Amino acid sequence: MFHLVSQVHPEGKYVVDIDKNIDITKITPSTRVALRNDSYVLHLILPSKVDPLVNLMKVEKVPDSTYDMIGGLDQQIKEIKEVIELPIKHPELFESLGIAQPKGVLLYGPPGTGKTLLARAVAHHTDCTFIRVSGSELVQKYIGEGSRMVRELFVMAREHAPSIIFMDEIDSIGSARMESGSGNGDSEVQRTMLELLNQLDGFEASNKIKVLMATNRIDILDQALLRPGRIDRKIEFPNPNEEVHVTVTNSVVFLCIFSYIFALILHRIEAVAAPAEETCSAKASKQGEGLRQYYLQHIHELQLQVRQKTHNLNRLEAQRNELNSRGAYTCVYKLQSRLDILKIHSRRMNLMRGIDLKKIAEKMNGASGAELKAVCTEAGMFALRERRVHVTQEDFEMAVAKVMKKETEKNMSLRKLWK
Repeated sequence: MFHLVSQVHPEGKYVVDIDKNIDITKITPSTRVALRNDSYVLHLILPSKVDPLVNLMKVEKVPDSTYDMIGGLDQQIKEIKEVIELPIKHPELFESLGIAQPKGVLLYGPPGTGKTLLARAVAHHTDCTFIRVSGSELVQKYIGEGSRMVRELFVMAREHAPSIIFMDEIDSIGSARMESGSGNGDSEVQRTMLELLNQLDGFEASNKIKVLMATNRIDILDQALLRPGRIDRKIEFPNPNEEVHVTVTNSVVFLCIFSYIFALILHRIEAVAAPAEETCSAKASKQGEGLRQYYLQHIHELQLQVRQKTHNLNRLEAQRNELNSRGAYTCVYKLQSRLDILKIHSRRMNLMRGIDLKKIAEKMNGASGAELKAVCTEAGMFALRERRVHVTQEDFEMAVAKVMKKETEKNMSLRKLWK
């Protein structure tokens, strides 16, 4: 006869018997069961209770997005494969190394840079259940509702493992906590975040549950959420025209490095020039004054070259500082990334021969991936207006003017607002 501990609300916990018709292998911790009213014998296993709103978050089928649909994010794809795809497909690699699998990943960057698209592509390539939830959906009216939804969200993820939980707009519930509550509902948001932290600590990475979070305001997130063990990797998604790290103009870098190395070599020669002068004087006493003058003149020329190269190096350093003060430390334009994105979104379009997508990419400096996609859509709309079944170079140019004009108008309105 088997016994188990059952919690009965609101009475407490009881050690109860199990009906002989119950399959004991189906009983796991936190399973909902029914007890007889007279004898408290477990006679029925109930289905798990999940909020209907949480059930709506689950994506039943595997997303159809692939890595081939993403352009200009090669480094981001590589990093997310390491922390999401590799642990799910080959967990034995982490066991052999004796390291823990990553639990969570934070994707941050401006809007429209491909964060959601990459999350869907990862779910496609890992054959995982994709559960997408927006942070604002977890902000509920009544006390405790948001925390309950977070708990049930992770319960559903465990039942459908392997699964990926994608939490978009995480800044809506994960913002930094204040020292004193303002009394306007922030306390309920903080309870929801505390429950999220508890759930992140409460499951093992080996359970094949991965958490992806996305935001464009990483600066306001709580440090408790960002610590390793909860968020194990942070991946930046810049616009296609920017490098993650700012670099100097290539010509200035080359000149500075070349001059610096050459000056070091000549400085080494100058360091041995003084002993060489004494040796020359000793030889001159034997071979004559003319030989002495020859060596001294040669040493003097070497010293002049060293001083000249040092002067050139100082001049280049001054020029570099001047360029820096004028803002010449500019980002290297990733033209190829914008071109790759345009090729991806236009590969199914009926294009005229001779269309130069590179020229279009050059005109879209500062555009995000979403804006590059919008240009392809607008170019097709211009062709439809003229009742054509093909897209021309002129259609693309007009689409660029239209999309980038909206961006310019938005920037102008912001400037007027802050004047």
